Amino acid sequence: MKLLVIFMPFKNFMSSKELNNSLNYLNDLRHVKTTKIPYSDGGGSLLEIFNDKNTLIKKIKILDCFNRKNFCQILINKKKKFGLFELKDTMGQIKGIDKDPLKRSSYGVGQVIIKLSEYNLKKIYIGTGGSINTDCGIGMAHALGLKFYDKKNNLLNKSQTFFHARYLDEIKKIDNFNLKKKLKKIQFCLISDSSVRLCGKNGQINVFSKQKKIIKKDQKNLSKSFEKMKKIFELNSNKNFNIPYLGSGGGVSSMIYFIFKSNLIDGAKFIFKKQQLSYQIKKNDIIISGEGIIDKTTFKGKGLSKIIAASKKYKKKLYLITGKSRLKKIKYGNVIDLNYKKIPSKVNFIETLKKKVNSIVIANEKKN
Repeated sequence: MKLLVIFMPFKNFMSSKELNNSLNYLNDLRHVKTTKIPYSDGGGSLLEIFNDKNTLIKKIKILDCFNRKNFCQILINKKKKFGLFELKDTMGQIKGIDKDPLKRSSYGVGQVIIKLSEYNLKKIYIGTGGSINTDCGIGMAHALGLKFYDKKNNLLNKSQTFFHARYLDEIKKIDNFNLKKKLKKIQFCLISDSSVRLCGKNGQINVFSKQKKIIKKDQKNLSKSFEKMKKIFELNSNKNFNIPYLGSGGGVSSMIYFIFKSNLIDGAKFIFKKQQLSYQIKKNDIIISGEGIIDKTTFKGKGLSKIIAASKKYKKKLYLITGKSRLKKIKYGNVIDLNYKKIPSKVNFIETLKKKVNSIVIANEKKN
């Protein structure tokens, strides 16, 4: 029996590699040949995937989206002259006092970009998934030195201002004159875990407001603010902002696309190809995968949808293990819903995971 384990990261809980390695005991089973491959769509575990003998991983100090001290991991490949980080690592952890989702800033993203620019890089890859902000990147832009003006042409930037989504309504003009020259030379590659757009039916607010716990009143106002930002971007550039991926990262992708030379990358497709997963799924008998939550966003360009499609194409047995499923059924595969109402301890989770995988192995042994 050939078994392929390709877990997506469980957001803010376990990485893809951690999940895969928790099943190392499968290597001791004589009748089971197990292959474990880390996978991501831009929403976690990218550093694990890109890390090799030519890379260096460092921790740097930044401010998280709540204006608190935080650390973010960055990856640097001096040989190929690229850097990498993930938006989710800049966000910080939500605490009880953090009740307003619109007061979360992308300021730390700008700090990371400035730090990476010190390494004489040609490219910076950014995993845009896993964010909890919806500030359309104005926090990041402020950290990078951009200026904001109101309808009376008054400067909004002040040294103590921590820009977040509550400021979006005031902004009428953006000036990027103060952007450092060395930043302008860098190519930005945005690895997106979702094909979400900036505005509209498939826009950031419409798709992710429930997940980010934004109340209906704020949803309406924020949608208007995003539409206004889209017009500002288009008026001040020769770029089209009505395209997929620009809504990812709480709209940070759209601001990066506005400021810099940027490539928009389908994260699921990009990493799927990099990890040769089509070939791996084809040559194995049983596929075990999963992610923290399975819901309607799973099928909006996310990595799990690629695994489902390839397993269906090659007619492979597919088992998807999830902490919580919000879908009654999916088109292909068997969903094993652990139905967690709160985050379990890692010890208990791994024990449960092993039991579920054992039952999969035993069931397929009997059939064979």
